[in-house]
Amino acid sequence: MLRISADVLRVICSSCMHSDFSALVDHSLILVRMKIDAHHHFWKYSTAEYGWIDDSMQAIRRDFLPADLAATLKPHKVDGVVSVQARQTLGETRWLLSLAQENALIKGVVGWVPLVDKAVGGLLDELVANSKLKGIRHVVQGEPDPKFLEGVAFNAGLREVTARGLAYDILIFARQLPAAIAFVDRHPNQIFVRQTCRAGFARSDLGEGYSRTRAT
Repeated sequence: MLRISADVLRVICSSCMHSDFSALVDHSLILVRMKIDAHHHFWKYSTAEYGWIDDSMQAIRRDFLPADLAATLKPHKVDGVVSVQARQTLGETRWLLSLAQENALIKGVVGWVPLVDKAVGGLLDELVANSKLKGIRHVVQGEPDPKFLEGVAFNAGLREVTARGLAYDILIFARQLPAAIAFVDRHPNQIFVRQTCRAGFARSDLGEGYSRTRAT
């Protein structure tokens, strides 16, 4: 949703019948439909930091930065993107936010913070000073502990996310779905984003969990 200035509105509505544009601008919002790429990653490639990019992914074994993405999206008339963390470091989150400040194409960032850290509230306060921060993600599918989402510290950290009006991206394997549903139920005021179903998901195996996630 974009607020349009009086001058721009005069151009848009130059052929309409309204003569008093100021009243329309002061009291209304004009809805502008935008095409958004809601999930992608940037990186400066190195084998040490991106070991998961194996031999089957040769095409992305290189740096991928805003200029590369802009060239890819231009033919498809995409208006903006949401950049999502690919490394679980505060440095990654700050880097993405700096890219967002420098590139108007980036409309939002989903970053990472150490949710189990008692000081996470202060870190979030620092990061939300940049309005491009829209959400937080943790790679739960990489956690070996099947009870990870039950952790007291992790749930306390998520409450700090909720308090700041940020979304939380759920990234899990199929085996973690029951725990994820219970996790979501513990936080009724939190906005959750379900990531694209990852490896190991099959509709026939999900039962009630599949039905519940479809309905939300």
